[in-house]
Amino acid sequence: MFGSKMMRAAVATTIGLLAMGTLALTSVTSSAGANQAPMVHSSFSMTLTSQGKQLRTTGPGLNSTYGWNQLTGPTTIDGQASSAEWLATVNYVNGSGACQGFLTLTTPTGVLSMRVDGQARYSSTAGITTFTGQLPIIGGTGSYANSSGWATFTGNRTTALGGAVNITVSTWLRTTGS
Repeated sequence: MFGSKMMRAAVATTIGLLAMGTLALTSVTSSAGANQAPMVHSSFSMTLTSQGKQLRTTGPGLNSTYGWNQLTGPTTIDGQASSAEWLATVNYVNGSGACQGFLTLTTPTGVLSMRVDGQARYSSTAGITTFTGQLPIIGGTGSYANSSGWATFTGNRTTALGGAVNITVSTWLRTTGS
């Protein structure tokens, strides 16, 4: 199924490292084909601020919140000034729950679009909301036109819902351009 003995060992090692949460990728080349572009890791941080939102509260004690928020901000990706837009949807109970939507990264060489599948956890004692999640790649334009791979994000918010969000995105992309 996985080919050579060396390939099976590499797959088993990778699965083991992923399970332990210790695998850190910086640049990985695939042995799937000589013409295949390398998988490249990139990590960048940003602070996104709300440009508009519509939030509703409901439930016993009005402890459930749902709605949307458009967050934007500058970032630097691979040394290039870039911008980010998160069209976020939330469905929280007591400040915690699903945070989803779409993240669009615009660089001088193209646009990369991802779906946001995350969770928010509010700590009333610390007064902070933390975020974690996956960013499945939807597609892109320009240098990201034929991108494949995956991304993750972590972040936090120290203000009320709808306030600024600090996030770090890690991507593992194979790009072949337009």
